[in-house]
Amino acid sequence: MTTTKIKKLNPFIINYAGTKYKESIETFQNDDLDFNKYNSFVEPFGGSFGFSRYIYMKLNKPTDKKFIIYDNDEELIAFYNHVKGMTQKECEELHNKYNELIDTYTAEEWTTKGKKLIKEVIPTIKDKYLKIMFDKNMIGGRFTKKIKKKFNPDWFEMFKYCTFIYMDVTDEKNLNSIKRKHDKKDVLIYLDPPYLNTCNSFYESTMSDYSEIIINFFVNKSKNNVLFVHERNFLLKYILNKYIYKSINKIFQSTKRTTIQDIYMKYKV
Repeated sequence: MTTTKIKKLNPFIINYAGTKYKESIETFQNDDLDFNKYNSFVEPFGGSFGFSRYIYMKLNKPTDKKFIIYDNDEELIAFYNHVKGMTQKECEELHNKYNELIDTYTAEEWTTKGKKLIKEVIPTIKDKYLKIMFDKNMIGGRFTKKIKKKFNPDWFEMFKYCTFIYMDVTDEKNLNSIKRKHDKKDVLIYLDPPYLNTCNSFYESTMSDYSEIIINFFVNKSKNNVLFVHERNFLLKYILNKYIYKSINKIFQSTKRTTIQDIYMKYKV
């Protein structure tokens, strides 16, 4: 199977706060990493699963790979599973309805009165999944620009090979169950947990400390193949120093705060 360079971003149905699709391009595009050797890719902290979407495009939209996406947002997972069951025509119509909502106001109105307008629009949406799509894209008023949605057949086709699972991944037992379930040589787990100990206001969680769980992905005798991305943490860096693959600069979309991300890798891919 051949791979391809990705020259442009891939519009998705949900605009999440993270930019993992773009970051994955910037991080791995020019690296000599053989992702073809894996049959399944797992994202416990799914969101808009940007890494998996990157892999799908990087490997030329394979039909023999599986993508397992977990998230503790039950509404988001329900939305993904609903879209997965749609025909392409139905999904295109959902996009059209979304764009009609956006067209309700001008670009200037969205920019200057976005949060207020979102509160006005949401109660008027009768379609449950259109409401979820609108709410998740606007994310509580943080994204208030007039951004329309262009239907992208690439990710729609990818949904055939995705499994979406609702699970509270902030629970230590659940995260460990994912670890055990996917303890296979042909599976790559991409760990990008919320930066709970830093000032990233997009995440709210009851998980107070997952460092020990994440470390166990590396230091135990499991077969888990892991890519772990985390904002620079000197204790983690000290403990997992031999697993560091590379470090990159990151800018948070919302605050424009710059930071360093360390990428740890168990088993060369």
